[in-house]
Amino acid sequence: MGGDLHITCRIRLKTGEERWVQIDGVCERSDSGEPLLLVGVVADITERKILEQHAVELCERLINVQGRNASASRRTCMTRLRSTSWPLG
Repeated sequence: MGGDLHITCRIRLKTGEERWVQIDGVCERSDSGEPLLLVGVVADITERKILEQHAVELCERLINVQGRNASASRRTCMTRLRSTSWPLG
């Protein structure tokens, strides 16, 4: 028995700075369901989130320029953004 953990969230550092983190892990459990071992990694994905936001803003600007075809353009642009594999650094 086990379980996967996948969380993306913002955190605030002691300095007040906000960062985005991605947490991935696996919890190994006994047959009775008690946690035995938790193994995982926390990655700072702030740069990726900033790039994603810039891409969305550019997409919105493109839609505003196109005017009457905006709804079709928005769907196409957002679909492409969601299917893009963003570099991690």
